Amino acid sequence: MLKMPEKLTSAFLAVFLMLGGTTSAEASELFTNSSMTGTVGLSTSSNNLLPSGWSLPNNTCDTNDDSDNSSNRIGKLAIASSSPDGSTFVSCIASPSTVIAGNPYYESFKQSFNAVAGTSYTTSFYASNFGVSPNLSGGMSSSDGKWEILLDGSVIGTSAVLPVQAGWTKFTFTFTATSSTHEIEFKAIADPNLITNTNAAYVNIDGLSVMTTADYNAWANRGDPTTKADVIGSIEATSASAIRFSKTAVKTVSNRLAFLRNNPDLTKTSRQGIKVSFADPLIDAYVNGTQLGIASLGFDKRAAAEALTQVAANSEGAAASLSNKPVEVVMAEMKDIFGTVNLNPTAGALVDDWSVWTEGQITVGKVDATSTSSHQDSDSFNIAVGMDRDYGDLGLIGVALNIGQDDIDIGSSGSQVESDNLSLSFYNVKQLPNKLGLETQFGLGKMAIDTKRIDGTQTLTGERDATMAFGSISLRDEPLVKGSATITPYGRAEWAYIELDGYAETGGNLALNYDKQHINRYMLFLGSDVTYETSYANGKLKPFAAFEYGLDMTRDSDVGINYVADTTAYSTKLEKTATSNLMLRLGADYEMKDGVISSFAYERTEALGAGFSNSLRFHVNVPLD
Repeated sequence: MLKMPEKLTSAFLAVFLMLGGTTSAEASELFTNSSMTGTVGLSTSSNNLLPSGWSLPNNTCDTNDDSDNSSNRIGKLAIASSSPDGSTFVSCIASPSTVIAGNPYYESFKQSFNAVAGTSYTTSFYASNFGVSPNLSGGMSSSDGKWEILLDGSVIGTSAVLPVQAGWTKFTFTFTATSSTHEIEFKAIADPNLITNTNAAYVNIDGLSVMTTADYNAWANRGDPTTKADVIGSIEATSASAIRFSKTAVKTVSNRLAFLRNNPDLTKTSRQGIKVSFADPLIDAYVNGTQLGIASLGFDKRAAAEALTQVAANSEGAAASLSNKPVEVVMAEMKDIFGTVNLNPTAGALVDDWSVWTEGQITVGKVDATSTSSHQDSDSFNIAVGMDRDYGDLGLIGVALNIGQDDIDIGSSGSQVESDNLSLSFYNVKQLPNKLGLETQFGLGKMAIDTKRIDGTQTLTGERDATMAFGSISLRDEPLVKGSATITPYGRAEWAYIELDGYAETGGNLALNYDKQHINRYMLFLGSDVTYETSYANGKLKPFAAFEYGLDMTRDSDVGINYVADTTAYSTKLEKTATSNLMLRLGADYEMKDGVISSFAYERTEALGAGFSNSLRFHVNVPLD
């Protein structure tokens, strides 16, 4: 049964206001200000320059950076360099025995974080020992040092010894939480076996982190995101969805104009073209089945009686064999008795001189997996509502509103792209003095896109908008009539400019930031329509065909991405799937003497060397009057 999605219903009510929402997810990093961003300078008892989020339980650590010209620090750091986490870092002093104030001296800082008891956590940091030049105050010389890590006051790990002029080294320690809140302290220490009473260590630390061990391992092994199949699949699916909607908006108007060309009776220009099906096969057969009864189909009443008995005795069995002619005849006879239920009517102008029409389309597609991208299964739903009228020398003018929804499954882990789509377009048909037919249309569209990407154990979600401008221009030559056949050559150009807003995923430390993306689509088509008219069974049979070659001149689209927690930039390039495209359409219209028009069409579009799509279209139109 065809059911309008809830999101799509909201789109109808909102018209051009696309509905949106926000999602939130707990960040993987549990420390505040893990990059130690702060004001460079020497902390004192009255002037604490420790980066925000951290506290000083013992003495005063300093905030430094990789420059050598700050007047706020103790001396100057030797061979200073920024850590992998940034240029600002914290430095603490430690000395053994009685070097400072007659007692062993050390500085430390700490922070609390929320945890889940029984869960494994990993804390990590970068440490170095540049020393100072000149030496520390009091004539002390810079010496080796290290860092001690305490969890709620108990030591859980100690870094390796950091000799003077040691560069940045990463250290990690793992522990299991025993409560919902813990406190980690980072303490500079001096080993008496390595440092004399005339020396002190001035060691540095940066990029402090604490997260679940599972999240830490995922981050440590994150790799290049452009090598992840679901990342590329999501980028491709989002881009393809935007391109497909711009094409659909153009195609619905083209279908409307084709209907007018094939049915030049201006008294029946209003059309309801949405095919509605029902889950109950008997109801579906009654509404959408044949209009012809027993006599016209050549069946006798005994067959119809047997079919009625079949329905009454076993409705499920009858439903399973609705292709049987007796059941079709019964439904036709019921229509004759109780009246026809028609959901696909045609009529004349409905609003002053304006004709109203609708078009419905459901598209199911599949893109196979490649060496770099996951496979994609898509379902698209689109409804178009339009109005048009003849306006003298201006020709036919019209306006169309498209409302749609895309749902694309990516890979096998649960990654998805969903969108609500809306566009408004204007079109015009005019006969030129040289008897060429000129068809033009221009439109604007907007999409609200929700993404979900599964990366290991993390579910990463995001929201972005897409805006677009699109249009087409067609030239149709004067029809060439050969007996009952009509051949109409045509040329068409389509274009679309699509802008996808930048956005950031949430939900874990593998979340990605996507830069703004631009798509410029250009297509040229050459083709020919062929129609034929003949009489058949007291009606008019109009077979038709179309063949079209399309040249895709769409430009490559660059996509920039980076991990939200890492500024390292990555990029990938989306290329058009194929340069040449072929389309073949075969079908027929059948107009009965009572004005009922049935239409069937099969269309195959093939991107040479890249894939293809098949579609079937069927509708029945009945006069309103």
